[in-house]
Amino acid sequence: MPELMPLRGIHFDPERVGRDLGAVLSPPYDVVDDDHAILLEEKHPYNSVRLELCVPPADPAPARYENAAAMWSSWRNEGVLVQDPAPSLYVYRHSFQHEGRRFVRTAIVGRLGGGVAPHEETMAAPKEDRRRLLRACAAQFSPILALYEDPGGRVKSRVEAELKGRTAALSASLGDEEISLWRLDDEPTVAGLAADIAPLRAVIADGHHRYQSVRQYLEERSGSDDRPGVLAALVATSDPGLLVLPTHRLIRARSEGIDLRIIDAVANSLGGRGEIIPLVDPSRPDFPRSLPKSGESETTFVAVSGGRSWLIRCECGIAGALETMDGAIGIALEIGASSGPSGMIEYVQDTGWAMEEVLDGRAGAVILVPPVSLDEIISKACQGKRFPRKTTYFYPKAPAGLLMLDLEPPR
Repeated sequence: MPELMPLRGIHFDPERVGRDLGAVLSPPYDVVDDDHAILLEEKHPYNSVRLELCVPPADPAPARYENAAAMWSSWRNEGVLVQDPAPSLYVYRHSFQHEGRRFVRTAIVGRLGGGVAPHEETMAAPKEDRRRLLRACAAQFSPILALYEDPGGRVKSRVEAELKGRTAALSASLGDEEISLWRLDDEPTVAGLAADIAPLRAVIADGHHRYQSVRQYLEERSGSDDRPGVLAALVATSDPGLLVLPTHRLIRARSEGIDLRIIDAVANSLGGRGEIIPLVDPSRPDFPRSLPKSGESETTFVAVSGGRSWLIRCECGIAGALETMDGAIGIALEIGASSGPSGMIEYVQDTGWAMEEVLDGRAGAVILVPPVSLDEIISKACQGKRFPRKTTYFYPKAPAGLLMLDLEPPR
């Protein structure tokens, strides 16, 4: 059962950085590379990427975390970052476009004490990076994204009633995205929302590494009797703005024939559970929109290389099929590397862009992955099962810098 608690949120002071906070927000670290981080830093001297950081190098230096801690302290002392006076829950509304459609996603932001199930596997290196940042700063700069079921719409009705007539406390524009944040600090409302959510099933959507890192960091502080929890934005599974994209596998081939060998390896790895079927010309304008979907007992991938395409069908669920496929790709790349650089894999969500990369010759192949339904994510997670990493992508990610959590124990 999810334990939702209020927090005294820390955020940028609009009087210091401007009413539109767009220039100081950044995506979470895992989708920001070095070049993107530089652009964000140039956008505004107080951009939150300086706190959140970006994808870490293989062996990050201590200065990476020390610099973030120095800025966190300095910005608070300067009054660039301010803390709300009363414990509050927050409502975060994110308006965005995808494939020509406008979506609006609504989340409740608070401290999550537990009672939420993971749905994807994690890796050690990103968790160690986040723990090092936590040890240096004792703060969380971006919320994880969690899902909860609200079958009767009770939580939604309470939120809508509370927002009626209220003005957003903070707002930001990010291109075609608009973000608004409301603060709810009266105790009956906070208690009511926490009570409404407590009996519902909840699952981590995005931020598995951050969630586990914060929990492990807090466990390190043995003897502390505070319960700060994890900064989380909770979205109802029935929310019309909840968009789950598949994560495709794009292969940048560096040796001749490696792309086709990878496709053969994937098909062969499925053994008697799979078959590979030639498809139509992948350059057809409607090709990406004609992809099949998968169920719990059958999964279909589409592989594209050059001007050819294949349907790879296997008689197993998406979790097992992805695990098998990723293993086959990794082995094929390792075998190819024995005679020189063979290629690399990128995880991408934009189907059209991935297709263009292959058809224009900038990538050797792409394996298009079907989306996973919310029902399957919730069901498997609550059974204690996990999907392979890079299975889902909840678009867009909740930004860093909109609301932050101080994890320092009380003095």
